[in-house]
Amino acid sequence: GDGRTSSLVRQIGAARTLQHSLVPKPGSDLAERLAEVDPVRQLEQAARCGIRFLVPGDPEWPATLDELDDVITDKGVGGTPPGLWVRGPMPLGELTTSVAVVGSRAASVYGVEVTRGLCDHLATVGVPVVSG
Repeated sequence: GDGRTSSLVRQIGAARTLQHSLVPKPGSDLAERLAEVDPVRQLEQAARCGIRFLVPGDPEWPATLDELDDVITDKGVGGTPPGLWVRGPMPLGELTTSVAVVGSRAASVYGVEVTRGLCDHLATVGVPVVSG
């Protein structure tokens, strides 16, 4: 993620950061993408699928993620994630174990199939699967 944005969220909160950061120049790519996004509708669709979105400061937010703010590269990448999509009824604070799935951005078709099967199995037997 963007380390600068991560630090700002930590200092002034997600809502104020969003208000300050999302004022794109008219005609920019960001302005066009934002015009197509309906966050309320997206959150409603997610909720119908048993998915919720957490931001730093939410009661369920894992405090250990805030420590990532100290891990920002010289290129400004890293920091606490701006949010987490969570699927399933269990509160994050009750989780004692999990498996992280990383490095999946450029996966092959076979890699995606194998990973999906593995993650489905883990979730079925009650192991939380985390993906960034």
